[in-house]
Amino acid sequence: MSAQTLAQFLRARMNERGLNNSQIATRAGISRQTWYNLLNAQIKEAKFSTLIQVCKVLEVHPMELMEVYFTDGEHRKVLYRSLQPTQV
Repeated sequence: MSAQTLAQFLRARMNERGLNNSQIATRAGISRQTWYNLLNAQIKEAKFSTLIQVCKVLEVHPMELMEVYFTDGEHRKVLYRSLQPTQV
């Protein structure tokens, strides 16, 4: 479990979406300081509602965000694939 891993994931997703720090904070309805704390792994606990808002802005399922924080990389890939709808 790693706040640093979560921070890396958030940065990567932010870049993929082409958003900057201010845009994410504003769209998520959180302070820029809270966003910077998440990005720099300087937060011990975050409100679940804050994480849900960030997920909406970054277009990521909340479960994926939780998996990033609570699992290692390889396990996360397997678990995430199992959550994907199957193609028929």
